Amino acid sequence: PFCQICQCTHGLDFTDFHLHDVLFSIPNSFTVLHSKPDISMLNELVGSRIPAKWELFGVQVGLEQGCLDCLCSDYHDSKVRFIHLFNEWERRRTSDFTWANVIKVLYSDSICEYTLAEKIFKKLKA
Repeated sequence: PFCQICQCTHGLDFTDFHLHDVLFSIPNSFTVLHSKPDISMLNELVGSRIPAKWELFGVQVGLEQGCLDCLCSDYHDSKVRFIHLFNEWERRRTSDFTWANVIKVLYSDSICEYTLAEKIFKKLKA
């Protein structure tokens, strides 16, 4: 796919290493990427657009399977699960709870939401 972040075309072997280089080569003035997301904005931009991928997202951000199982049994709506997943991610892994990591997760091989990641990147950059 064509990467709006680096303006390159990537094959299916697009790697997290490349994305890491792009994200962390941004000048320090672009600090929003490394800031903590607002849960409501995060849910609007991610949770509401890929509700079926909530569990994969949770695995990618490092939540334990037990936590994900509890979310599954406690909440029957995937969009609601995403809200609680974001809250758990923020609570358990505070230093990893950044927009940069949201974009990296969306670009991961298990999520494959390249267009959504690029839209979020552009929105944050604006």
